[in-house]
Amino acid sequence: IAKGQWTAQQASSHLFSVYHSYRPQVSQNLMNLLGSHDTPRFLTECGGNQRLAALGATLLLTWPGSPSIYYGDELGMEGGADPMNRKGMQWELASPSNTILSHYKKLISLRNSTPALRTGDPEPLVLKSDSVMGFSRTEGSSRCLVFVNRSEKEQVIDVPLRRDWESWTRHRLRDALGSAKVARPGRGLLRLTLAPVSGAVILSS
Repeated sequence: IAKGQWTAQQASSHLFSVYHSYRPQVSQNLMNLLGSHDTPRFLTECGGNQRLAALGATLLLTWPGSPSIYYGDELGMEGGADPMNRKGMQWELASPSNTILSHYKKLISLRNSTPALRTGDPEPLVLKSDSVMGFSRTEGSSRCLVFVNRSEKEQVIDVPLRRDWESWTRHRLRDALGSAKVARPGRGLLRLTLAPVSGAVILSS
């Protein structure tokens, strides 16, 4: 996400390779993070691009494991290599107008209210796109689809729906993050319009 060095499908393959390197009960508890006291700040790695930093947060809070937020990343703090990555907390950034902070709060609330996002098993979605990565997560009757669009352009993608998802898709489908448009152009098919550099979490309601 920060560097754009992989296609979406390469990134997906890498994530699932790591996930399947362990037993599911181990992968579900791995400590996931975007940055730490040993790395440059994630926003700095993104070249100061707050939309990319927010997209990284979307993946962090929707991927299996225990999301760990390095202090200040949720506020959009920057800093290069040690010691600049260990600067004191910039409390003045903790304001209602901080869009990165609002995004983190929305993701945390969504994760807390959606069992599939906490403990659901992940499965990759096969998408004909070099820019959009997608996966599903399922925990009992709780299910969601997650999409990450790193492209600077709007992306329209068609997602084949599995037969065992039919009861789930009978209800209204919506993007819980509020940026993607969801349509049903035909039976067994979901069409998403994703804004540039954005993520989507599709839920049934």
